[in-house]
Amino acid sequence: MHCLECEEFVEAIGESPCPLIFLDTCAILDIPRVVCRENTQVDLVRSAAELRSLAMATPRRVWLAATEGVVREFEANRSAVGEEIAAYVATLRKSIRRVSLSVEAAFPEHAAGDLHWPSSTEISDRFLSVADQLLESVTVFQGSRECRDKASRRVWEKLPPVEYKDCQIFEEFLELATMVRDAGFAHPALFVTSNTRDYGKPPTGKEQIVADLAPVSAQYAGNISWAMAEALKPAA
Repeated sequence: MHCLECEEFVEAIGESPCPLIFLDTCAILDIPRVVCRENTQVDLVRSAAELRSLAMATPRRVWLAATEGVVREFEANRSAVGEEIAAYVATLRKSIRRVSLSVEAAFPEHAAGDLHWPSSTEISDRFLSVADQLLESVTVFQGSRECRDKASRRVWEKLPPVEYKDCQIFEEFLELATMVRDAGFAHPALFVTSNTRDYGKPPTGKEQIVADLAPVSAQYAGNISWAMAEALKPAA
């Protein structure tokens, strides 16, 4: 990860302009969760590797961004997600083995065979490492005090995404997007989260989210695969 002050980040984007993709915590945690969450796309793992390559290319082809709050939240949840994956795989392995043995008993001509999977912990660690590697290519910044004040007002007024930490992250994205637009940035800028409960269903989201994203010409994407496809669309 590369950490910059918001103003420094805006300057860096101006020196090497290309699509800006902001990752919420959910967007990062969804990468390992493809193993155990049916509502996540399996291609997120491949997209994570592609995005990392695009962000580290010379010249770079995308900017990946997150706030310090996103990184802290990811680190706080990383262990629990790993345990969730390992437990799911262990249970699934037992279930498949039981079905295989039952089928072999009913159909002697079919050998049950072994799954030849890595251990549950190895699987969990490998998928978490994909998220870790993506984070290595992310530029981390922190918004101004004004972002925290605006986040408090959102909570007070019960505006989405409602929870203070989420409101602060969203306000920090809006501040960054405003600053780069004011500096002449013309490439796509995308906010990526799968938290549809609080933000609404993409590509629009809840009414207030639409109203907040419109002035900075920013898009709302539900996952990193979606965001990458939008970011790399040929200019009309």
